Amino acid sequence: MKTLIYLPILLFLTMSCSKSNNDDSSKPSIIGKWKLIELYNSDGGTSPTWHTVTNGYVLEFFSNGTFTSTKHIECTTGSYIISPTNEVNMTYNCVGFTNSYLEKVETNTSLQLILKPTYMNCDEGCSVKFEKVN
Repeated sequence: MKTLIYLPILLFLTMSCSKSNNDDSSKPSIIGKWKLIELYNSDGGTSPTWHTVTNGYVLEFFSNGTFTSTKHIECTTGSYIISPTNEVNMTYNCVGFTNSYLEKVETNTSLQLILKPTYMNCDEGCSVKFEKVN
Protein backbone atom coordinates (compact mmCIF):
# COMPACT_ATOMS: atom_id res chain seq x y z
CA MET A 1 0.00 0.00 0.00
CA LYS A 2 2.86 2.41 0.84
CA THR A 3 4.30 1.74 -2.61
CA LEU A 4 1.08 2.98 -4.22
CA ILE A 5 1.28 6.21 -2.21
CA TYR A 6 4.96 6.85 -2.99
CA LEU A 7 4.70 6.04 -6.70
CA PRO A 8 2.66 9.15 -7.67
CA ILE A 9 4.94 11.35 -5.51
CA LEU A 10 8.05 9.93 -7.15
CA LEU A 11 6.52 10.39 -10.60
CA PHE A 12 5.63 14.02 -9.80
CA LEU A 13 9.14 14.80 -8.54
CA THR A 14 10.74 13.21 -11.57
CA MET A 15 8.62 15.24 -13.99
CA SER A 16 9.14 18.51 -12.11
CA CYS A 17 12.94 18.18 -12.35
CA SER A 18 13.07 18.60 -16.11
CA LYS A 19 15.53 20.94 -17.83
CA SER A 20 14.98 24.65 -17.36
CA ASN A 21 13.72 26.65 -20.33
CA ASN A 22 16.55 29.10 -19.64
CA ASP A 23 19.25 26.57 -20.48
CA ASP A 24 21.79 28.26 -22.79
CA SER A 25 23.50 25.05 -23.87
CA SER A 26 21.47 24.97 -27.10
CA LYS A 27 22.60 28.48 -28.13
CA PRO A 28 25.40 28.56 -30.68
CA SER A 29 28.78 29.44 -29.23
CA ILE A 30 31.02 32.29 -30.36
CA ILE A 31 34.00 29.97 -29.91
CA GLY A 32 35.82 29.52 -33.20
CA LYS A 33 37.37 31.58 -35.97
CA TRP A 34 35.31 34.39 -37.53
CA LYS A 35 36.12 36.66 -40.51
CA LEU A 36 34.61 40.13 -40.94
CA ILE A 37 32.59 40.20 -44.18
CA GLU A 38 30.20 43.18 -43.88
CA LEU A 39 29.64 46.48 -42.04
CA TYR A 40 26.20 47.92 -41.34
CA ASN A 41 26.33 51.70 -41.36
CA SER A 42 25.15 54.86 -43.03
CA ASP A 43 26.81 57.70 -44.86
CA GLY A 44 24.79 60.10 -42.73
CA GLY A 45 21.58 59.63 -44.68
CA THR A 46 18.44 57.84 -43.62
CA SER A 47 19.15 54.46 -45.24
CA PRO A 48 21.82 52.43 -43.44
CA THR A 49 22.81 49.30 -45.36
CA TRP A 50 25.24 46.40 -45.26
CA HIS A 51 28.53 47.08 -47.07
CA THR A 52 30.85 44.28 -48.18
CA VAL A 53 34.32 44.23 -46.63
CA THR A 54 37.25 42.86 -48.59
CA ASN A 55 40.13 41.45 -46.55
CA GLY A 56 38.27 41.79 -43.25
CA TYR A 57 40.03 41.10 -40.00
CA VAL A 58 39.75 37.75 -38.23
CA LEU A 59 38.65 37.12 -34.64
CA GLU A 60 39.16 33.76 -32.98
CA PHE A 61 37.53 33.02 -29.63
CA PHE A 62 38.85 30.16 -27.50
CA SER A 63 36.99 28.24 -24.79
CA ASN A 64 39.48 29.38 -22.12
CA GLY A 65 38.29 33.02 -22.37
CA THR A 66 41.05 34.28 -24.66
CA PHE A 67 40.97 35.56 -28.23
CA THR A 68 43.22 36.48 -31.11
CA SER A 69 42.51 39.21 -33.63
CA THR A 70 44.07 40.62 -36.76
CA LYS A 71 42.24 43.95 -36.25
CA HIS A 72 45.30 45.74 -34.83
CA ILE A 73 48.93 45.25 -35.85
CA GLU A 74 50.21 46.46 -32.46
CA CYS A 75 48.39 43.80 -30.42
CA THR A 76 46.71 40.58 -31.50
CA THR A 77 45.76 38.79 -28.24
CA GLY A 78 43.51 39.33 -25.29
CA SER A 79 40.78 37.95 -23.07
CA TYR A 80 37.00 38.14 -23.25
CA ILE A 81 33.98 37.73 -21.01
CA ILE A 82 30.37 37.22 -22.13
CA SER A 83 27.81 38.87 -19.84
CA PRO A 84 24.33 37.51 -19.05
CA THR A 85 22.97 40.25 -21.35
CA ASN A 86 24.95 38.78 -24.27
CA GLU A 87 27.64 41.43 -24.41
CA VAL A 88 31.19 40.43 -25.27
CA ASN A 89 33.84 42.43 -23.41
CA MET A 90 37.16 42.03 -25.25
CA THR A 91 40.32 43.37 -23.60
CA TYR A 92 43.68 43.30 -25.38
CA ASN A 93 46.54 42.22 -23.13
CA CYS A 94 49.58 43.94 -24.65
CA VAL A 95 51.63 46.41 -22.57
CA GLY A 96 50.86 49.97 -23.58
CA PHE A 97 47.87 48.95 -25.74
CA THR A 98 44.69 50.21 -24.10
CA ASN A 99 41.99 49.24 -26.60
CA SER A 100 39.07 47.24 -25.28
CA TYR A 101 35.70 46.64 -26.87
CA LEU A 102 32.22 45.94 -25.54
CA GLU A 103 29.93 44.57 -28.23
CA LYS A 104 26.38 43.22 -28.08
CA VAL A 105 25.80 39.88 -29.80
CA GLU A 106 22.85 40.56 -32.14
CA THR A 107 22.91 37.32 -34.15
CA ASN A 108 24.80 34.14 -33.40
CA THR A 109 24.34 31.06 -35.56
CA SER A 110 26.77 28.29 -36.37
CA LEU A 111 27.77 30.17 -39.56
CA GLN A 112 27.24 33.86 -38.78
CA LEU A 113 28.03 36.26 -35.94
CA ILE A 114 26.75 39.86 -35.86
CA LEU A 115 28.14 42.20 -33.22
CA LYS A 116 26.87 45.70 -32.43
CA PRO A 117 29.50 48.01 -30.93
CA THR A 118 28.33 49.56 -27.66
CA TYR A 119 31.44 51.69 -27.26
CA MET A 120 30.42 54.12 -30.03
CA ASN A 121 27.29 56.12 -30.76
CA CYS A 122 25.69 55.15 -34.07
CA ASP A 123 22.52 57.19 -34.64
CA GLU A 124 21.70 55.38 -37.88
CA GLY A 125 22.83 51.99 -36.54
CA CYS A 126 26.08 50.12 -36.91
CA SER A 127 27.04 46.46 -36.73
CA VAL A 128 29.75 44.11 -37.94
CA LYS A 129 28.99 40.75 -39.59
CA PHE A 130 31.37 37.80 -39.42
CA GLU A 131 31.22 34.43 -41.12
CA LYS A 132 32.62 31.24 -39.60
CA VAL A 133 36.01 30.19 -40.95
CA ASN A 134 36.84 26.48 -40.99
